[in-house]
Amino acid sequence: MKRNFVAKANTFFSNCAEGAIDYRIMRHVKTLPPKIFHFPVTYRCNGRCVMCNIWEQGNQELGIDEIEKMLNDRLFRTIEYVILTGGEPTLRRDLGKIAALLVKYCPNLKSFSLTTNGLIPDDV
Repeated sequence: MKRNFVAKANTFFSNCAEGAIDYRIMRHVKTLPPKIFHFPVTYRCNGRCVMCNIWEQGNQELGIDEIEKMLNDRLFRTIEYVILTGGEPTLRRDLGKIAALLVKYCPNLKSFSLTTNGLIPDDV
């Protein structure tokens, strides 16, 4: 158990050092490729939170064909982490198709997450 923790700690600090070098030095030499993609899949929301008015933006969503065309750009080949946001992303009935496209077009994808208000637990 202790050995596993030490290995994870070494990996973590190694990744931090590598990231610091990339950010502090390499950004002056070349443009760094994107690694994180925050993707607002919808502006619809089933909450009417006082601190947020995103639901007032209306139903502005890319269709599945538009998303596939966007993800086909070589820019997305370097993406490692995707955060699906909104509005409330679980209001999209094609969320599974969107996730499949992300896996298809982002070959370096390590993980993706979903930001939700959790108001519909069965859908989440």
